[in-house]
Amino acid sequence: MLIGLPVDGDVVTGSTCLDWRRVCYSLLGLTPGDTDIDGQRLHLTWLSQSFPTLAPDADEESIQRYTRAYILQLIGGFLFSGKSSDKVHLMFLPLLEDFEVAGRYSWGSACLAWLYRRLCRASHIDAHDISGPLILLQLWVWERFPFIAPHRLRIAPHDDQLPPPPLVIRWRDEFRTTSISMHVLAQYRHHLDRLTTYQPYVDDMNVGLPDYCTAGKDIWCTISPLICFHIIEWHRPDRVLRQLGFRQGIPQPCDNESILHKCDLRGRHDVDWTTRHGDYIRR
Repeated sequence: MLIGLPVDGDVVTGSTCLDWRRVCYSLLGLTPGDTDIDGQRLHLTWLSQSFPTLAPDADEESIQRYTRAYILQLIGGFLFSGKSSDKVHLMFLPLLEDFEVAGRYSWGSACLAWLYRRLCRASHIDAHDISGPLILLQLWVWERFPFIAPHRLRIAPHDDQLPPPPLVIRWRDEFRTTSISMHVLAQYRHHLDRLTTYQPYVDDMNVGLPDYCTAGKDIWCTISPLICFHIIEWHRPDRVLRQLGFRQGIPQPCDNESILHKCDLRGRHDVDWTTRHGDYIRR
């Protein structure tokens, strides 16, 4: 609902055992130099410099290459960003080969899995920073807890020639933060402790949203694994039923399979995650 990514679809996964320079040449039409690629990750600056403004008379193949480069920058700089915010992992590039197929992936659940894993790592006592799609986390907080959100001054008009936007567009308006005590932890705790109402994802929030923001809502309540290549994170709506408009009872104990949190991409350059996580994909 916030950023309009589909949550129902094919699993975002694949193999990392590929010749990445060859993949770049095949799908982007260019081969990055030794300083432009770091293992399995590509520098975003190389992408922006190699794909400037698209020529008005560009052919179909050039348009597709520019589109892949643009989506890669969105992936590396926003949706699946890491601590090194100037690189994007090339494992996502093969998924963009056929745009008809790319649109059928469950990008939303993969993005949420990525955020959950980054939040888990940031909770460690020795963690000093955090990464991931933090704009998604921030906007979720502003939508769910109005006393934290900035005061909106002016609602920007929407161009009727464009398709209806997701909820995220509301936070492009002009707003003021001076009336809110920012960075005051005690005040935030005070408000949260005294929170008596909670606004669930009810139908009145869906008014005016395009269909792609609520597509797949029948599976919002499923207890299922969220998958993004090496990441497996469990979706447990039974523990936050008020968020979905239900009465919350005492949730049953659950196994988050902590061993999965030890699985990362370091040293795993030749793994087919479709096979490695086959059981979770089937589930």
